[in-house]
Amino acid sequence: MKYKFLIMLAVIFSYSVASSQTGNAPENTWTSVDFDFQTEINGTDATGAKTISIVDEDIAWLTFADYGNNIGTAPTYQEVGLTTDGGRSWKIIQGPGDPNSQYSNICGIDEKTVWIAVNTSQGGLYRTTDAGANWFKIENTFSSATSLCNFVYFWDEKHGFAQGDPINANGNEDFEMYRTTDGGTTWLKIPGHTAMKNEGGVTDFYDVSENGTLYWQTTQGRIFKTTDKAKSFSVSESGLENTLYGQGLKVLDSTTVIIPKFNPVSKKYTYKITENSGQTWKDWKPYGKDETFGLTYFCNIPGTHALVSVSSESTSTGTTKNFISYCLDGIKGEEWHLFSQWTDEFQEKANAVYVNFKKTNSTLVGYASSYNYGEEDPRLDGILTYKGDMPSITASINNVATGNVSVFPNPASDFIYIINKNKIKSISIADILGKKVKNIKPDKKNISVNISDLNKGIYIISGELENNTTFEKKIIIQ
Repeated sequence: MKYKFLIMLAVIFSYSVASSQTGNAPENTWTSVDFDFQTEINGTDATGAKTISIVDEDIAWLTFADYGNNIGTAPTYQEVGLTTDGGRSWKIIQGPGDPNSQYSNICGIDEKTVWIAVNTSQGGLYRTTDAGANWFKIENTFSSATSLCNFVYFWDEKHGFAQGDPINANGNEDFEMYRTTDGGTTWLKIPGHTAMKNEGGVTDFYDVSENGTLYWQTTQGRIFKTTDKAKSFSVSESGLENTLYGQGLKVLDSTTVIIPKFNPVSKKYTYKITENSGQTWKDWKPYGKDETFGLTYFCNIPGTHALVSVSSESTSTGTTKNFISYCLDGIKGEEWHLFSQWTDEFQEKANAVYVNFKKTNSTLVGYASSYNYGEEDPRLDGILTYKGDMPSITASINNVATGNVSVFPNPASDFIYIINKNKIKSISIADILGKKVKNIKPDKKNISVNISDLNKGIYIISGELENNTTFEKKIIIQ
C-alpha cells in the first residue's frame, strides 16, 4: 500500500495561501510557492523534496526524490534546488555523481557552499563552493567501493561530521565516520566505534538539539550521541531493532529523544523515548488512550516540546485516512488534536513528504514539500514556506500548556485560531462599540474562525470553557 501524506499545516500557526511573499517581516503564515517539481526537473508527478537544509531566513537547499514506488526507499534525482529569497523562487542545479547516484542528505553553509552525502554509485562526500558550477569529491573519505555515507552535518562553517556504514557488514569493524574543524579542508577519521554484525546507520536518520547535541541511530536501534561536535560519542540501547524504514529519531531537547520503529508489513509505528540522554528508555505511545490520529511523520518546533505530525492510517474498509494533528506536550504525547481546517480537502489529494524548521534569530523558518499525482492546485504540489515570529509562537504554546486560552495570529486578516486545554463551549466576537458580530458554539479544544468578512478594527473575543471559566481577548483585524 502506498502511503499518502497530508501537507503539514503547523497547527499552532495560521495558514494562508498566496502565489508570492513580499517583505522580510515574519508573516506567521504558510505560503504556497508556484513551483512544479515534475516540470522543473523533468520528474514524475510523484516528485517531492527528499531533504531540505535551511541556512537562514532567505537561503535553503533541497534534494529531490521520486516517491512513486515507496516513501522509505524513494530514489533521488541528481539535481538540487537553491533559494536565496526565502523560497519565493528556486534555481535547479545539476548535482554531483552519476545518473545512478543516490543522495542521503544535503547540508547548506551559505548561498554558494553546500555539502551532499552520496550513498551509492560514486558515493562519498561532495562539496561545491560556487553554487554548483563545480562539485568536488572529498578524497580519503568513504573511498571504498562498498562505502555508504548516511549523512553530513555542519554545526557552523568550520565544524562538521559525516557518518557512514562499516565497509564490512560481518561485524567487528568500525563505522566509517569523519569530522572536520576547518570547514572541510581536512577530515579526521573517528575510530573506536565498532558495529555489530549487519548493523549500519540509516540515511538521514539523525537530529540535532537547539544547543548542538547530535544524535544518530543504527539499524539495530543503538543511539549515538555527541555534545562536543563529534570529538567523542556515547552509545545507548533503545531496545528497538531493525529501525530501517520510515522516519528517524527526533530530538526534543539535548536529553529528550523519541525513536520510531516502522513495520513495513503492518504499516504501524512503535516508539521509545528517553529523557536522560539514553541512560534509560521507555515505551512512548502517542494519543494516550485516544488513537484517533495517526503519526507517520512528526517534528518539534525548535526550542519547545510541541510536536506536529502528518499521518496516514488504514481503515477497516481498506481505505486510507490522512490527518494533521498537534501535541503541545511531546514528552507525554497524550493531548493530540485534529486540525480540521483543510482535512477534507487534503484527504485524498495531498502527499506531504518532508518538512523542516529552523529558528534564525527571533524568526521561525519552515519549508514543507508535497506531491499530488497531477492535481493542479498549487497548495498540493511543490513547496510551502513559513515565516513566523518565534517569541509569539513560544508564548502561544506556553499559554495553552499552562491552561490559558491562546488566540492567534494577532493582528489577523483571514482566520484566527483559538485553542485551549479545555473544550471551548461558546465564542462571541464584538466590535469596539459592543455590537456582537459573531456567535459560535464549537464545543472543541481548538477552533478556527473566519474573520475575512469583518471590517478592519479592534474587536473583543469573549468565551466560556467547559469548566465554566470565562475569558476575554482583544484582537486587531487588518
